[in-house]
Amino acid sequence: MARYAEAEALYRRALGIWERDPEDAEAAVALHNLATLCRIRGELGKAESLHRSALAIQERLFGPDHPGMAAGWNDLALVYKTQGRPGEAEQLYRRVLRVATPQHSGYATALNNLGELLLEQRRSREAERLLRQALQVREKRWPGGHPAVAATCANLAHLQVQRGRLSRAEALYQRALEIYQTSLGPDHPEVAAVLNNLGTLETRRGRFPQARAFLQRAQYVWEQALGAQHPLVAAALTNLAELEIRERNYPAAGDLYRRALAIHEKSEHPQSLAQAQRLEAYAAVLRRLQHYSEAAQRETQALGIRVKHSLRNPATPR
Repeated sequence: MARYAEAEALYRRALGIWERDPEDAEAAVALHNLATLCRIRGELGKAESLHRSALAIQERLFGPDHPGMAAGWNDLALVYKTQGRPGEAEQLYRRVLRVATPQHSGYATALNNLGELLLEQRRSREAERLLRQALQVREKRWPGGHPAVAATCANLAHLQVQRGRLSRAEALYQRALEIYQTSLGPDHPEVAAVLNNLGTLETRRGRFPQARAFLQRAQYVWEQALGAQHPLVAAALTNLAELEIRERNYPAAGDLYRRALAIHEKSEHPQSLAQAQRLEAYAAVLRRLQHYSEAAQRETQALGIRVKHSLRNPATPR
């Protein structure tokens, strides 16, 4: 947390440049960096506003379709994705691929992130094509390993999980974990993300002690790096709750779901699709515990979120 506070102080100092000269290219970079910091901390509204301000400066300086804006479009798309606005995120990623060349660093980022987005929508055929292309570009650029290579390996692992190829998924996750730990250190949030994925993989395999170790380590790293109220901590708690369900420990699962729901309700986007899924899972646990009235309330709450989400994001044709 201290590192993020130091980074914020530096970026905010750079904002003074912007206030003195709104057309300064370096100010746009500082705004993008501060926006990324806000996104990591879960402050998505601030992140969106800062990215938009930075992109407005760059558009005035370079024009509307300059490859130099690719990084900003990628970053804003990631905010949209986190906010539950996949259609807008997809448009920005495809804009990057239309404007940038494969030699531009933003091109592989767009390939990777769009592949990840499509994977979440079960559009696996195009997702795999994009992710394999991203890995090829990134491995050529960083043959010795790099966090960008690890990110694509992790996304390809998600694809293998979807297809039930769990051994292949584990190998890809382990490769991503090794790269992240070597390049970023063992206590980085990206390390926690892979540990979390390995935990869910081991839960699916029925290897519960290993799953618990991975998930608890992920929770700890996220809490130390981002704070106990960060949405990623809620994700780890949710996965621990699913592990407790597999072991038929429904009271413990209910406690974990309540903690995860409370964290997400205090976030900027308490009406996300992930929250609806969490509410539905919690309701199922409540029915197991014969708490039928509260279960019905939670199911109604989840349905309301899903209706709002479907109206905001109509289904994309496959």
